[in-house]
Amino acid sequence: MDHIKAILDAYVSKDMRFYYYTRPSNFPKGANSCRNYGFDKCNGEFVNWFDSEDLMLPDNLHLKVDALTAELDFVIANSLNFDEAGNKSRPYFLDYDLPITSENFINGKIGWITTNALLRKESIKNRFNEYLRSGQEYNFFSR
Repeated sequence: MDHIKAILDAYVSKDMRFYYYTRPSNFPKGANSCRNYGFDKCNGEFVNWFDSEDLMLPDNLHLKVDALTAELDFVIANSLNFDEAGNKSRPYFLDYDLPITSENFINGKIGWITTNALLRKESIKNRFNEYLRSGQEYNFFSR
C-alpha cells in the first residue's frame, strides 16, 4: 500500500472532482473514524462509503442514484469485496424473501454492509461509533 498516495495523487491532478485526505492524528485509528472524517469533508448530495477491500463496478453509483427516488433516503444494492488473499472478489448479495425494512434489519432478519448503501447526505443524523470493534454497520444503520 506504499504506492497508494502516488496513485491517488495522479487522479487528483487529472480531475478536480477528486480529493485525497489523510486521517488527522486527533481521530482514532480505524475505518469508523475515517468514515466520519470523510463525511465531514464531503459536500455532495449522496454518500457511499467504500473500504479498502471493496470493489466498485463501473455502473455501481449510476444504478444506485437512478434507483433513489424522491421519497427515499437510501438504497441498498449488492456489492463485491476482495477475498482474504486479496486477488479474487467475493459477492455480498442481498437476496431476501423479506422486505427491506427497519424492523427486519434491527431484528437481524436481513442485513447489509457499509458499501451496499447509498444515502442522501441530508438524511444522515448520526456518526459511526469510532470505538466499536465489530458490528459497526449494524450500529450505524440501526440508529
